[in-house]
Amino acid sequence: MSRLLNFAIFVLMQLENYISSLLYRYQCVVVPGFGAFLCQIKSASLQVESNTFLPPYKELSFNSQLQTSDGLLVSHIAQAEGKSYEETLENVLSAAKDWSETLKTEKQLDFPDLGSFRM
Repeated sequence: MSRLLNFAIFVLMQLENYISSLLYRYQCVVVPGFGAFLCQIKSASLQVESNTFLPPYKELSFNSQLQTSDGLLVSHIAQAEGKSYEETLENVLSAAKDWSETLKTEKQLDFPDLGSFRM
């Protein structure tokens, strides 16, 4: 297998992990050609009836209309893998296309760390 193909396979397998790790530090991660994962921070709260506290958390949502790359995800992957921005962008766009096709044909796409998408 060529090095480029190996890198493409690696990016496809690790893309979810890169998105997940970036969502810890940023409130928006755009997957070019697919959409944006958005985090909203929710404050800790008190449940009066049970006299317990709920810790703060991040609520994750998705916007399929935000598809234009802001460079965050692609730059992060390119730097981590020591590849060019252009090569990485091509692989991410390919993954986004595969994800979209999976949603169209199977009506569902599951990401263990990010959730499930349904048509």
